[in-house]
Amino acid sequence: MCRSRAPTVFLSLRRARIRIDRQVHMEQTIHQHGPVKLDETLNIKGKVDSVEETPVGAKTTAVFEFLRSDGSVAVTAKTVTLESDPGKGSGGGGYMPSGFNLLSQKLLMPTKVQAYTEELGNRIHFDPAYAVRYGLRAPLASGLMAVTWGIEALSEGGLPDAFELSARFPSPFYWDDGVDVMADKKMDKKPEGARIRCVASTGVLACEATIQASE
Repeated sequence: MCRSRAPTVFLSLRRARIRIDRQVHMEQTIHQHGPVKLDETLNIKGKVDSVEETPVGAKTTAVFEFLRSDGSVAVTAKTVTLESDPGKGSGGGGYMPSGFNLLSQKLLMPTKVQAYTEELGNRIHFDPAYAVRYGLRAPLASGLMAVTWGIEALSEGGLPDAFELSARFPSPFYWDDGVDVMADKKMDKKPEGARIRCVASTGVLACEATIQASE
C-alpha cells in the first residue's frame, strides 16, 4: 500500500488553488487495484467532481487516479470534504459495539500531528490560535491518521494485493487525544471484509471504516 497517497491528495488540492483551511474531512474511499512497491513512482491525476452548497458549508467531492509509469491505474480515490465550522459537528458515539475487539491504542502528540499535517496547509490541524478561533480547545488530528492505524492493526498477516477501503469521519478528535483502534475481525489474504472503529479518549467516534478484498 502506498502510505503517502492520502496526504498527496490534499497537497494536490492545495496546488490547484483550492482553499484547504477549514476543510473538514468527511469521507474517504481508496481502491488499490494491485500491489504498489514502496519505491514505486506514481503520477497523480485528479479533478473536483462536484461542489454542493449545504446549510453548514460547501461540500466538495474530488476524485483522483494514481498512475504507474506505463499509464495503468494503481489506485483510485475519492475524497469528500466540508468547508464548515468543525466546532459545530454533531459527533458520534464512542461505545464498544458487539463483536469488536481492541487491537491497539495510540497516544497522539502535537509535534507528530503537526509534522503530519503542516505541509498540507490546513491550519485547523496545527495552529492552536486558529483552532481556538473556531471554538476548539486545540488543533484537530487528521482523520487519515486513524485510517492508517486501522489498516496497520489489521495487516499483521499482510493485506490483499487489491482491496477497497471506505471510511467516514463522524467526529473530530484532538492532537493530544488517546485513540482506541478496534476491528471486528483480522484480515487475511481473502477476507470477507472487516470493519474498523477508532474511538478517541473523549468518547467520540473519530473514524469508522470497512475494508474488503477485491479482484
